[in-house]
Amino acid sequence: MTFSVSMPRSVEELVPVTDDSRVAHVDYPYYYLYPRTSGTDPRLVIFFGKDMYHFPPSWNREIFIRKTNECLDYIRRTCAGYDLCYRPHPAETDEHKFLNLEGFRIMEDGTVGEMFLAKNLGNIKYVFSTISGVSASAHALGLNSYLFFEPLHEAFDTETRAAFRDYFTGLPEAVFIRDFEQLLQENKMSLRPDPALEQGLRDALTKKSGTVWFISNDPKLAVVKIALARLIRSLDPSRTINFVLIRHRRWAAIDLNDMEPSFDRIFIFPRIFFSIRPVRLIKSFMAAFRVRRMPIKNDDIIVSSAFDFIENCFLSYFPETAKLKFVESIIYNYNYSPKTLGTFKNEDFSPTRGSRFYNGFFEPLLGLHRTVFMYYKEGNILNVNRYVRPINEIYDRIFVLKTDNRTTS
Repeated sequence: MTFSVSMPRSVEELVPVTDDSRVAHVDYPYYYLYPRTSGTDPRLVIFFGKDMYHFPPSWNREIFIRKTNECLDYIRRTCAGYDLCYRPHPAETDEHKFLNLEGFRIMEDGTVGEMFLAKNLGNIKYVFSTISGVSASAHALGLNSYLFFEPLHEAFDTETRAAFRDYFTGLPEAVFIRDFEQLLQENKMSLRPDPALEQGLRDALTKKSGTVWFISNDPKLAVVKIALARLIRSLDPSRTINFVLIRHRRWAAIDLNDMEPSFDRIFIFPRIFFSIRPVRLIKSFMAAFRVRRMPIKNDDIIVSSAFDFIENCFLSYFPETAKLKFVESIIYNYNYSPKTLGTFKNEDFSPTRGSRFYNGFFEPLLGLHRTVFMYYKEGNILNVNRYVRPINEIYDRIFVLKTDNRTTS
């Protein structure tokens, strides 16, 4: 058996989507999550912190701290009388020592932001952050949510600013606090069913009568998985729904007791890294062997939000299953719409040795789809992380989770 290295030499060689008919841009499925408690008086105001010790070299930490303190002053002034809370970033250590948190209580329960928000929807009045994606999640959950990115822009270089602006593209103007004299106005939106999402899932459930297998490697999307499972239960109450969790350290921020009611069984796999170290190659081989032995039938449905070695094994070893992909719009754009990378220099993307080895030898050896992983510079801003083939040749249906900018309620 011979293998040829097919690793693209640049992002310009990556083929984007070739069949748009398989792609649907849908709302986050939070409408289907939990019934909201009516008649409550929400008092919580949440500020989500940021890990400050792992900034890229291009960031100015001192400016970031000074401007973050001005953000906290703004919240104290505009939200006087509310219960002000500071939620540390999961990777924080002692960042709070650099911040003026007078009037704030620190919430250190360790729960991932999206899960905390979902479990406290009726208690939260406002959500703030400097540059955290949890602000976008809060807006999608129907909460008043705000970003201080613009007042902090001088703490970042040009490319980092461009990356963040791309990440938050689609959020309504009312989410952005552009200066500290700006009036605070409610911007929460009313959630509603998404016909395209419902019809896409209904079609898959009609064509395939077997078990639904959710696959996820990102704890921030755990709430999305719960919402989708609830939607599927409403469409087909007797359907078996299992969850494949690709575990790594960030899953410590999720209590599996919050997941278990939504799924019949939870299977846990290790996260596999692109590495040529023998011990990791053995671990990859053993994980692939375990996936092959999973009780997947041709009539099953795989619903994935991961891009991961384990996901690749499921997709490659069970080709007759239906395969649905849920991907956030910014991830979809960076990986499958190369035109969105115009701000970034093509020559600054480069693959790792491990990704070259997997692409050229190990993935073909195991009978897997070939993948490509490229760092941008030091990997501090963004990475390209995808299958070499167009996404519509890997999945039967792709649901792009879009940032909604509908009229607020």
